[in-house]
Amino acid sequence: MAKVTLIFKLPYYTEWGQSLIIAGSAPALGSWNVKQGLALSPVHEGNALVWCGQVSVPAVFTCEYSYHVVDDHKNVLRREAGEKKKLVVPEGVKDGDVVEVRDWWQDASEALFLRSAFKNVIFSATDNAKRQLQSPSLSKTLDPEDIVVQFIISCPRLAAGSTVVVTGSNLAVGNWKAQNGLKLNYVGDSIWKAYCVLRKSEFPVKYKYCQVSEAGVSSLEFGPNREVDVDLSSPKPSRHILLSDGSLRV
Repeated sequence: MAKVTLIFKLPYYTEWGQSLIIAGSAPALGSWNVKQGLALSPVHEGNALVWCGQVSVPAVFTCEYSYHVVDDHKNVLRREAGEKKKLVVPEGVKDGDVVEVRDWWQDASEALFLRSAFKNVIFSATDNAKRQLQSPSLSKTLDPEDIVVQFIISCPRLAAGSTVVVTGSNLAVGNWKAQNGLKLNYVGDSIWKAYCVLRKSEFPVKYKYCQVSEAGVSSLEFGPNREVDVDLSSPKPSRHILLSDGSLRV
């Protein structure tokens, strides 16, 4: 059976004596038993404290999971708010590939906007219900210099008829021109996704998400540029990077 290595990375600041564990629906993530989940280790990346862990899973793999802050005895001190995260290993991965999940901690304020009752009252989630579901696909044959980046963003407050694109510092994402940006597909539950194939030499890439109205008017999200980079010094760099970027900053 083909296997891939999943690497999870989550920027999160903890206090002394605290650590992070992933618990999920798959046996590799403890079958929801936190004490048997995947323990993460902290690494300093610039000014950020990033919690990392890896696990081997089948190449065809889907699960739900969430992050938990625990004490030295693996007692849960804090857990993510809201619904469980969903992970789907991308199609086309090969035996031995490394799939990197760059994640985010969902706090209570973000979880509130994702609750269907709140969305129905405030932002008319019925508009999302009318959107056509599409599965992002990757048709390109990869060579050793290619890295597949999957952009994943939650847009619970998207205006009716709007779509989402990624634009940034690379031709594949439009060179900061929204009209040439990478169009994302709506996959349900307010989530938009798209694949992009980049050469190793093209990293790092700065980018932002942009909403495009039904009339074609584009507006970039607020805040600083996002960035994706790869560690080419690693003996086996990630072949697939899943950018779980949280919510659109509006």
